[in-house]
Amino acid sequence: MDFVTAFMIGLMGSLHCIGMCGPIALALPLDRSSLAAQLSGTFIYNSGRLLTYSVIGIILGILGKGVAFFGYQQIFSIIMGAAIILGAVLPYSFDRLVSLTPFMSKFLTRIKTNMGLHLKSKSMTSLLLIGVLNGLLPCGLVYFAVIGAITSYDTLSGGLFMFVFGLGTLPMMITAALSPGFIGIQWRNRVRRILPFFAILIGTLFILRGLNLGIPYVSPQLNPETDTAVECHD
Repeated sequence: MDFVTAFMIGLMGSLHCIGMCGPIALALPLDRSSLAAQLSGTFIYNSGRLLTYSVIGIILGILGKGVAFFGYQQIFSIIMGAAIILGAVLPYSFDRLVSLTPFMSKFLTRIKTNMGLHLKSKSMTSLLLIGVLNGLLPCGLVYFAVIGAITSYDTLSGGLFMFVFGLGTLPMMITAALSPGFIGIQWRNRVRRILPFFAILIGTLFILRGLNLGIPYVSPQLNPETDTAVECHD
């Protein structure tokens, strides 16, 4: 269930990725001499993004283990679900608010400066580093996935959650890099209107998960002694 959710967050929200990261994908210093060269360069770039996401997931999985150790899984899941729903209905995007903080403003400036330097080079190393830096850019979609990584309450599961999330973004990101005109603006805008409803659905799932209702896969009952989900079988 968790990894399906991770993939769907990436897949359904990948048009948001195009709006945020599309200009970077279009500006990639790819070797345009052949389709194979373009595909290999795009693969290296996206590998960098997935590497960053996975490392973030591992780190947040450690945080999640701490939450589980103190027995706060249920309340944490409910709070995070409510935060996702709140972020979906607020008129001002959370990633913009984050970027306005002094620390994040300086951090983003350094990322963009370094990214700009690597965009001038066609080496595979530069493509990898562009992807790594791209994965550090603030994005509301990534925040949803981050919450999922924390609520996995496990180091490896947190890393895998973010990795699978990244896999979900690949179809649109690869398309943006190779065929930027393939996705029309009108169709993109229509899908973006659906994204808040999708975010509300994800937030609701996190809340249900924290309510410990004993519903298999949706709201499994948590065993307080082992901190594991208990599935009921006839």
